[in-house]
Amino acid sequence: MGDPSGIGPEVVFKSLRDPEVYRHCFPLVIGDSQAFLHRRLGASCKIRPILNPAQAKYQQGTIDVLHVPVPEFSRMPLGRPSAISGLASYRFVQLSMELAITKIVQGVVHAPISKTAWNMAGIKYPGHTEMLGDLCAVKNIAMAIASEPLRTVLVTRHIPFIQVSRHINKEEIQIAVEQAILWMRVLKIYRPRIGVCALNPHAGENGLLGKEEIHVI
Repeated sequence: MGDPSGIGPEVVFKSLRDPEVYRHCFPLVIGDSQAFLHRRLGASCKIRPILNPAQAKYQQGTIDVLHVPVPEFSRMPLGRPSAISGLASYRFVQLSMELAITKIVQGVVHAPISKTAWNMAGIKYPGHTEMLGDLCAVKNIAMAIASEPLRTVLVTRHIPFIQVSRHINKEEIQIAVEQAILWMRVLKIYRPRIGVCALNPHAGENGLLGKEEIHVI
């Protein structure tokens, strides 16, 4: 569901009204069902709170919600970050990953969360990626973006732009390339063509516009 005070519940609700979704998967929503009902999103689609994934029926027109109650839901401000919504969305993500790790679900889609709200709740992860790495006990992780035919793996993530050059080093670039190769193998592309992007305009123009390409990249 993402952050229950944000756009997440509406995005999820509208997505699950599309019959195409049910042709590709059995969608199970994780979150507080009140987030749908509070915004009167249940008018054209039935909201069905459940307490166990085994209770889900996956019928189009009825949204199965694995109900994770937010204790202070009535005090949660809508449309802006808060510690209440931050802790709630963190718990939703946590549970979704527990279900994935134990193979109860085969894939996870996270609606938008607010990193500000996470911070207000005392959760110091800068984003999903780092949290997922910890929950899966994986040392080397990478964020990937796909829009066919281009696929991108990022070397840096969740840091201010002014700090990017300081965080680029040979080890991090190598990890990103290795992760890209592993990803391609999953997609059954065994001899992928991988290009490493420059940091500076014109790839540094032989050091005139920056030396990262020469010394690191």
